[in-house]
Amino acid sequence: MYATISTKGQVTIPAPVRAALGIEPGRRVGFRLEGESVSLEVPRGVEEVRLRLQRSMKARGVAAGPYRNGDGWAAHVEAEYGQS
Repeated sequence: MYATISTKGQVTIPAPVRAALGIEPGRRVGFRLEGESVSLEVPRGVEEVRLRLQRSMKARGVAAGPYRNGDGWAAHVEAEYGQS
């Protein structure tokens, strides 16, 4: 699939790609430069990241205290991953 870059440097992500990656209007995406190629990254949502952190901490035998509702985990994840 190909797209044309506008004079403002904008490009439209083809609809099949948006659908496959679950990209909806307002969703943040990231770009990674790899040599002469660029890849598009779709950050995970806050809740998914929180659950992964809790599972990881539990597997290591660490209390999952910092990742409970109301104690700042959402703001931290949002700042780190740019997604709410």
